[in-house]
Order: sequence, then C-alpha cells, then structure tokens
Amino acid sequence: MIRCPSTPLQGADVIRDVEFVVFDEVHYVNDAERGVVWEEVIIMLPPHVTIVMLSATVPNVMDFADWVGRTKNRVVYVSDSPG
Repeated sequence: MIRCPSTPLQGADVIRDVEFVVFDEVHYVNDAERGVVWEEVIIMLPPHVTIVMLSATVPNVMDFADWVGRTKNRVVYVSDSPG
C-alpha cells in the first residue's frame, strides 16, 4: 500500500481509501497452505476496489476468471501475452 505516513489511517478508513489491489503471482490461490487467505481477500474486498491479478502460471485461467467474476459479480477480462 502506498500512503502518506503523515496521515495515519485506522480500520475502515484504510480500505475505504483503496482504489486498486494488485495480486502478483495470483496462482498462489491454489497453494494448499496460503490459498485460502488469497481467496478470502478476493472475496472480502469491497465492490469499489478494482482488482488486477498477475500470473504466468494460473492453471485453468478461464475457470479461475469465471469464479472471480461470479464471486465479485463483475466482468473479468483475461489478457494473455503471446510467447
């Protein structure tokens, strides 16, 4: 999170001021130990937060995108770079 240290934020103020959350290496959602935390964060983010997810190795990417779309009730765009 990037914020000005001279402006302390507490509790709900923090998430209310967040506009974007970037999940790098989002394939960790499939991790047996850490995956549930990733899922909970995705599920619990408020509707106003734009989510950007990055990974080169998500298996079944369309199934994952479908789950995120149904969970967040929004359109999910999948982009793949050639290579």
